Amino acid sequence: WSAPCSNSAPSPARRRRRSPPSTPPRRCWHGRSRAPTGAYAFGGSLAASTFNTGSSPFGVAVNTAANLLYVANSTANTVTFFNATTGAYAFGTLGASSFTTGNNPLGIAVNPAANLMYIMNFLSNTITFFNATTGAYAFGGTLAASSFTLGTSGFPAGVAFNPAANLLYVGSQNSNTLTFFNATTGAYAFGGTLAASSFPTGDKPVLIALNTSANLIYVTNWNSNTVTFFNATTGDYAFGGTLAASSFNTGTAPRGVAVNPTANLLYVANWTSNTITVLNAMTGAYSF
Repeated sequence: WSAPCSNSAPSPARRRRRSPPSTPPRRCWHGRSRAPTGAYAFGGSLAASTFNTGSSPFGVAVNTAANLLYVANSTANTVTFFNATTGAYAFGTLGASSFTTGNNPLGIAVNPAANLMYIMNFLSNTITFFNATTGAYAFGGTLAASSFTLGTSGFPAGVAFNPAANLLYVGSQNSNTLTFFNATTGAYAFGGTLAASSFPTGDKPVLIALNTSANLIYVTNWNSNTVTFFNATTGDYAFGGTLAASSFNTGTAPRGVAVNPTANLLYVANWTSNTITVLNAMTGAYSF
């Protein structure tokens, strides 16, 4: 809490006597600081700030342009739309706000400019395109026409969207590949085929992070204990033209990955090691 801010301007005399502030002025709203608090958003309680989803919610993404929040319900085989500021169901009820996906939806990415939302379906080996504001299937009005395959046994894991290149990336655990799609049409990005648009990763790729500033995409490889750097527009390995030269050792069973372009740092969370590894986001060198 901070004291209310005055809206009145100081007199000319007071303005001349005032010395430069030693700290930046507070930004106030309704008499309170805008600093984040971590408090429950509604009613000051966990119960009031918690909203029912479908069964086994997994992936989550926000669309700031449409003020929508999406949750993938992995055993209900649905995605639910919420109002991103109030938590209300986007279309009145859980049932009306939930849309059928493929089997075992996990990851979500959103493309506000094209008004598309993408759901990665682990057991269906597909990625499904939805209208990001209505929940309608993006193509032909059907799940089948709006879903694009990663082969018969891909088991897709991570998904990421690149607005600068209009590319969608999906990692496949069983095939140990990273596949590039056209983000508006769902077509394979290169040569019109899955094979030409898929690039070998380490063993069991899990999650993906994108660094548009450096034109790099990073993939964590669960069984290899590595993270691999790819060129984000061509799919080439970032260093030396090989998987080995472009993969860097992490802790055991790397899973989560995030990038900080401003600080030029890449963070990898290691499931079994209970550690986080920090790498140079451009070179892959250890940061410390």
